[in-house]
Amino acid sequence: ADGTYFVGEYFDQTWGTGDFRSRPYSTKMEVNSLSFADLGKVIDFPEVHADGEIWMLALWEARANLIAQFGDAEGRRRIRLLVLDGMKLMPPQGSMIDARDAILLADRVDFKGASQTQLWTAFAKRGMGALANTSSGNTTYINASYAMPSNAAQVAFYGDSFTIGEQVRIILSDLNNDKKSALVQVASSSGDLENVVLTRNGSGAGSIFTGTLASSGNALILQNGAINVVPGDGITVYYLDGDTGGGTAKLVTQSASFTPGYALTGLAPRFSFNGERDISFFSGDQVVVDIPFDFPFYDKKYRSMNVHLNGLLSFGLPFNYAFSPCTDPASLPGYAAIAPLWGNYNYPFGDTQGIFVSFPTPKSMTIRWSVETFTAFATGKPANFAVTLTDEGLIQFQYGAGNVDLSLANTALGCGPSPVVGISPGHDAYSQRIVFSGFTNTAAQFEPPFNSPSLPVVIIESPASNDKVKSIMTVTGIAYDPKTTLSRLDILIDGINRGRATLGVTRADYCATANVPGCPRVGFTATLDLKGLGVTPGQHTLALRATNIRGGYQQFPESPIPFEMEAGDVRLPTGKLEAPTAGAELSGTVTITGYAFAADLRVVSVDTLIDGVTYGPTTYGIARTDICNALPTPRPLNCPAPGFRYQFNSQTVAPALPNGKHLIQIRVRDELGRFTVIPETPVEFTLKNDPLEKPAGAMLTPKQNDTVKGTIDVSGYAYTATGRITSVTLLVDGNGFAAVPFNRPAAEVCATLPDVKACPNIGFSYSLDTRRIPNGQHLIGVQIVNDKGGFIFVPTLNSYGANVNVQN
Repeated sequence: ADGTYFVGEYFDQTWGTGDFRSRPYSTKMEVNSLSFADLGKVIDFPEVHADGEIWMLALWEARANLIAQFGDAEGRRRIRLLVLDGMKLMPPQGSMIDARDAILLADRVDFKGASQTQLWTAFAKRGMGALANTSSGNTTYINASYAMPSNAAQVAFYGDSFTIGEQVRIILSDLNNDKKSALVQVASSSGDLENVVLTRNGSGAGSIFTGTLASSGNALILQNGAINVVPGDGITVYYLDGDTGGGTAKLVTQSASFTPGYALTGLAPRFSFNGERDISFFSGDQVVVDIPFDFPFYDKKYRSMNVHLNGLLSFGLPFNYAFSPCTDPASLPGYAAIAPLWGNYNYPFGDTQGIFVSFPTPKSMTIRWSVETFTAFATGKPANFAVTLTDEGLIQFQYGAGNVDLSLANTALGCGPSPVVGISPGHDAYSQRIVFSGFTNTAAQFEPPFNSPSLPVVIIESPASNDKVKSIMTVTGIAYDPKTTLSRLDILIDGINRGRATLGVTRADYCATANVPGCPRVGFTATLDLKGLGVTPGQHTLALRATNIRGGYQQFPESPIPFEMEAGDVRLPTGKLEAPTAGAELSGTVTITGYAFAADLRVVSVDTLIDGVTYGPTTYGIARTDICNALPTPRPLNCPAPGFRYQFNSQTVAPALPNGKHLIQIRVRDELGRFTVIPETPVEFTLKNDPLEKPAGAMLTPKQNDTVKGTIDVSGYAYTATGRITSVTLLVDGNGFAAVPFNRPAAEVCATLPDVKACPNIGFSYSLDTRRIPNGQHLIGVQIVNDKGGFIFVPTLNSYGANVNVQN
């Protein structure tokens, strides 16, 4: 009478204790509250029948709504028909969302969409609403939604928390946006702003727009295709809905948080374990092992895990879960798992081999593998490794003897390289992997970004409050952590991430009176090009955010330091262009020399600009003690080598420099990335070259349109009027293939060239094995160069040689 429907009778009504349903089917949420958000959690682990209860509840809701719309008989008939026709319309191996969309499509096909509202109401009630999404039917990492599609847009992140470095996924629903794509903007709380184009998925009212955005912990760069964040940051997605219904526009937003990833730290090797128990007696390739404490891993806690023969610990998965046949980097993100050495192994024969568990302390446990690589036609190689878990969330990897040639193990067709070392939260698109140079007698650990034993301490020495600075600001001070290690110190100007300080600067002066943890390397320094960062003259504030490797962070000071930026540039590099001098007449080989330095900044590179075009490379770092010794102390950081030099052939340099007047300057780049041009007024010089003498020659074999195979002779002659030939290079399809021997006797050719002084030694010849070239059409030619830099390509029938047909 009240519109609530129950299933009448069950064979087994011992909910949750038998082998059948965990809960009764009901449209009352207080009786059965399961929804799409419970996927993988209906019972203690993902299981196809238990998770199927979620789908059956959604269909039960749809059935009730159709009965209410059409009456009992017609409602029952329609739900049966829509489910059957939906099965015909959904893709293979689809998800519950694919099945939802197929039923909605079946209603539009069969009944012109007569029950779209009723069906959407049912699915939304059970978490499969407008923003519900999943990457596939084989994952439990999903986004549930209880919203109905509407003209008023809705936007969501795929998850409410991300790890720095994880791909951010965005979902948008906007019923009256009929375009193929939609633009959103994502902003971080530390100042980054990125545009993201979302593309339409699906059709009809259920269609959504989805897109992805990389995340990075690097310094802020606007519009670089990745959202740059610092620890403690949040992000917000913005979508301007041009029509929420009735022509009203609205800015729609959603927010999420970021946490640092696990920190990889060193660990002393110690491949020795006491009190071990063999757990390798199980059949198959895995066993469920209880954890005697709550083990925190990313954003969840676990009391049991699957130990796999292939060197993996997985969480939240059922026993004998059908794993991917691959043990490669692409597969790891699909599982909440720890991979100390994920590969393909077998049990060798022997009393000392197997998989073992031990408990070094009441709050830690170790799993050790003593196995061998699985190879079909060769003897396996021993693999000895272990992983220790602690109640704090520490993950320690230990590697013993052996562990060589592991990549020779058999892998399934189409799989990537293995073994793989790393960890993954099971978000389908993110994992933290490491690469070791070897796996023998080594160790490492992942420190989690939570349960920090302490918080950082920062003392800012400069700038002082209300300091005045110009284009460059130096930030210095003391930074340490009482019980762990600092990982980063981010600099925030007006709350925006503008850079990162260098940690570990030696400060014996400070440590002489305050012996804090980490002494003497507790200093930090940073030099910021404020102008280059887009900071404008005026009043600003400075704050530092210090983060340790366990994710603990604090911002200093509590109230940001005010400072004033004045107009103008300071601390610019200086120097001199010594050669060429103004008005010089030059020809042939031109040499450019000089020096450049900054008083307290490092010069990174020097470029040569001729007529505003970059030529080079220009060598920087040439010793100039004559310059440095004449400077006051402390001398510039580049001393004693602030010199530069660039030499080029003015007749053959590219881009070409014709005879006549030209202008030259030097462009200096300092460590802040600033460019300074020296001298401010370009130096004028004149090129006065005689016409460039080019060599002469020809390729006699092979000839145009020859069909060739095996080894052929590429031969011809080359000479120059004066001077000498310096090189002959074989070209295949325009690319340098080999150096060709030249200056060989060529009497027959010389008989036709009576005025060539280099005769008779003008021949060249090279034996080309055409089996090194794919069959088909190719261009065969040579480049001839003389000692004056002149060059030609022969033959000239095509751009770089004669066309030949290789048929081996």
